[in-house]
Amino acid sequence: MPTDQEQYITELKYYLKTMPQKERDDATTYYMEYLKDGDLVNYKDIVENLGTPRQLARQITANYTISEDEKQPKKEGSVNHNVKLIVTILAAIASPALLGIAGFILLMLFIFVFTVGALLFAALFAAGLFIWLGVTTIFSKGIIALSILGLGLLILGVLLMIPPIVYFVVRFIIQIGANWIKKIYRYSQAKLNPRKDGYHG
Repeated sequence: MPTDQEQYITELKYYLKTMPQKERDDATTYYMEYLKDGDLVNYKDIVENLGTPRQLARQITANYTISEDEKQPKKEGSVNHNVKLIVTILAAIASPALLGIAGFILLMLFIFVFTVGALLFAALFAAGLFIWLGVTTIFSKGIIALSILGLGLLILGVLLMIPPIVYFVVRFIIQIGANWIKKIYRYSQAKLNPRKDGYHG
């Protein structure tokens, strides 16, 4: 029958399954030695000292993800990368500050996407209307119809340029949010919730 220490480490290793094998083995080896050195043999005492295996795994994963992110060249990450980083950190520590920033980012993105979507729909409708009017009246209105048709095509051309701009803005907002959340997480770990074990992933 496994000891409480072995049971805790087995559960911890399971929750660290998203990490690379080497880092997962390093973490579980470290914590097994920590439990032995601290003479923590009772499961309840271990949880009181380190938190549940799931909680500890989330913190280790968050620290590892941030460390790997900071090793990369100083450039903007992809949207998927930054979203994954934000979700990982929020899963590790659901502090009011972090949740507030996450909520603010989501609200800003929703407002931005909704507003841009409404404007694009209105512009697309106007472009379609102008093109239709220009085509159907080109023989009776002459130069006026051509002007209306040209205006419709111009609006349509501008609309084709907007999606890349929208993507850039969304990416920028998520990048800023990821940077804020990383800084607040580091601060909360160092000041508000210091680790008892000294392990940083």
